[in-house]
Amino acid sequence: MRTTSFGRTVATLLAAVLGAGALIAGAAPVALAEPTETTGGTLDWGVKASFRTYITGPIAHGSIEVRDPAVRNTDGTFRFADATGTADPDAGTAELAFAGEVSFAGHDMGAGPLLELTLTDPRVTVTSATEGALTADVVSKSLDSGELVTYDDVELADLDLTDHPLRFDGDTVSATGVPATLTEAGVPAFANFYAAGTALDPLTFTATLEAEEPEPVWEPSIEVFAADGVTPVGEAELAYGDTVVVRGSGFDPAGNVAPEGNRPPIPAGVPAGAYVVFGSFAE
Repeated sequence: MRTTSFGRTVATLLAAVLGAGALIAGAAPVALAEPTETTGGTLDWGVKASFRTYITGPIAHGSIEVRDPAVRNTDGTFRFADATGTADPDAGTAELAFAGEVSFAGHDMGAGPLLELTLTDPRVTVTSATEGALTADVVSKSLDSGELVTYDDVELADLDLTDHPLRFDGDTVSATGVPATLTEAGVPAFANFYAAGTALDPLTFTATLEAEEPEPVWEPSIEVFAADGVTPVGEAELAYGDTVVVRGSGFDPAGNVAPEGNRPPIPAGVPAGAYVVFGSFAE
């Protein structure tokens, strides 16, 4: 009867199987992806300080209304909230959308305001280390026709980030005091109130970035015990025909996918699992 030598044979084959299993089901550590999705953030922008003053001044006798989730800051500017979008630390770019609405109305002679302008959900796009754009949905009253005109996704302002760069700090992306100038497309949205190139209020924005879930690191291992499930085979006296207990852990349950044309009962594209085989095989 072969006893101890059989135990050594099992242990040797176990090492070989484990090595193969590591090749099939193991995975080298994968570097964490850079955070890209935003989980919140704010944009502070006053549109244009002189415009705000004009609206509420003694000529226009108008008003400014701010709607949730936007709020008015103590300095008269507006804070838009609930940032969504993405940012790329490597490229130094970002696409961020903010929620909220601000409406301006003035020159009401009794038949409704002659000047109306509503800005909704501004978006900031940073395309390089120095350039960006501010886009929004705008509804304004034409001074010529007196009709309200809708400008969806109009690029209102060019942004100059040359001296106010996009900064990535941990899980935060931000920029402070970014100069903005009115675009040609933004002129009619402002009811031709200002010429292209007119300076608007600078922008300050920040957003929190969510890191992607790290890829799991699989460290497969196999243990073989005598029938009692406790004694390692290397320490047991085993005879041919004896029962052994095999325990495996650390294998990727979605690994070792069955290839095209695989035989039943496991169809192609389905994880085939991990198999442990030991014994003597004919050459």
